[in-house]
Amino acid sequence: IAYDGDADRTVFVDGRARALKAEHLAAVMLMDLSQYAKGPVVANVECTRMIEDVAEKYSLDLQRIRVGHPYLVSESKRLNAILGVEDSGHFILPFLLPFGDAIAVSLYAACVLSKLNKSLADIVDSLPQYSSAKLKFACSDRNKFAVVENMKDMLIKQYKKLTTIDGVRVDMPSGWMLVRASNTEPIVRMTIE
Repeated sequence: IAYDGDADRTVFVDGRARALKAEHLAAVMLMDLSQYAKGPVVANVECTRMIEDVAEKYSLDLQRIRVGHPYLVSESKRLNAILGVEDSGHFILPFLLPFGDAIAVSLYAACVLSKLNKSLADIVDSLPQYSSAKLKFACSDRNKFAVVENMKDMLIKQYKKLTTIDGVRVDMPSGWMLVRASNTEPIVRMTIE
């Protein structure tokens, strides 16, 4: 288990030396939470389709939100979520703490794993797998939001299932694409799955 400098994000490495996606750890925690907790799962627009599959498996509603830890905290609280997850490794377990604390999250995940008769690697292997890529394109802070708006205008004419709460996410039968302006850098990000 690794933490970032202020211990609000975490990443797990399984027994096969794979750094896991946040959605993998969310799936592990949902194996337990889904048995007694009520409420939706909150995930930002960058999270993979796997979180949708896992939420559906446990008959949980999935609510997509904007990227950013403040949104994860506020929307998890507002929606009475059982779990909030960002692909960056931020998690919210509202029943435990009303904010992100990676140490508390990792302790809870370890408790869940201790109750299961499978290794973390075997659990991950049993989850749906999707190929994905993240690309960055240099774009001035002055222009990056206009670029994304232009992409949205173009994509809205071609696709029916769009989410525009943070950039534009297009969901297709065989995958999805997200184009969004970075809030912290002069870039436009594209995530494809």
